[in-house]
Amino acid sequence: MSFLSSCWEFLWTRPLVTLSGTFAVGILASGAKILALPPALILGILALVAAPGIWKRSRTLAGAALLVAFFAAGLARGLMALNVPGADLAAHVGHHVTLTGLVSEAPDPRADRIYYVLTCGDTRALVRVPRGPAAYRYGDLLAARGLLLTPRDPGNPGEFDYPAYLLRRGIRYVLVVEAPEDLRRTGQGPANPVLRLALVLRDRVALVFERTMPPEQAALMKGMVLGLRGEIAPEVEDALVRTGVVHVLSVSGLHVGFVLGFWFAVARGLRLPRVPLFVGSILVLILYTLVTGARPPVVRAAVMTGLTLGAWALGRERDWPSALALAARKGLLR
Repeated sequence: MSFLSSCWEFLWTRPLVTLSGTFAVGILASGAKILALPPALILGILALVAAPGIWKRSRTLAGAALLVAFFAAGLARGLMALNVPGADLAAHVGHHVTLTGLVSEAPDPRADRIYYVLTCGDTRALVRVPRGPAAYRYGDLLAARGLLLTPRDPGNPGEFDYPAYLLRRGIRYVLVVEAPEDLRRTGQGPANPVLRLALVLRDRVALVFERTMPPEQAALMKGMVLGLRGEIAPEVEDALVRTGVVHVLSVSGLHVGFVLGFWFAVARGLRLPRVPLFVGSILVLILYTLVTGARPPVVRAAVMTGLTLGAWALGRERDWPSALALAARKGLLR
């Protein structure tokens, strides 16, 4: 069998891999803006509707129609991510303004400052404030006064495109708050109760580290276990980089494996049967994913692990390319 035949068989027998890859290509193509959003949506809908009708005549053409549908879906997803509202604040860039909105993501604490994502109607802004005595949480309503800016474009070719990164998260502006007193809580807004509970649990675990360890060690543990790297001293992070082990600070599949390994050790001690062990493992994966802020590497690892455990629990064959494709598909929809 030739190499091309092997590749074709691999893609044909693993539709999740093929369709997820096509979806990703569509997202990448959105940067070139080869189509506007309405035509992309129309193309995807037409191809998706046509695929079942073509299936009886030609499976190859039906598969091609599905590929077109998923490519158009990825293209539309990318265009929607780039089309971020916020023109109403464009005239105020460079001026001091007061924004009132909801803390819509877990705060990102650093050694000397905290970052909040503030959702104000259809607009999302990244609020940077110096650390003070008060720390706010996901779901709080805040009023922040500061200098409204747009993220600085990369100065050199190949440099990390920070504005594009924020834009993919739906953030167009940065509000620089000069003093902690310029940020105050005005109430409690609507929030996901499950995510709020998970973040409260994360704060409790972080507090345990702070009360039982010296500050430097507590900061390191919060980075390794919870993904909170902001308080780690620069010299400590530099030492980890020099020794080649800085990856331990990036919460990912490695950490998911540690947590799940601990749960399996507990479950073995309790002699849990297969089904309760599987259900408990899924609950542990969901909880740890939420506690760490549902970061993409953790979500991918949790989805792949959950699918693998599901196949094990059902006595089915485990196919890691399909699990990886579904995990990647979940990440691309964020």
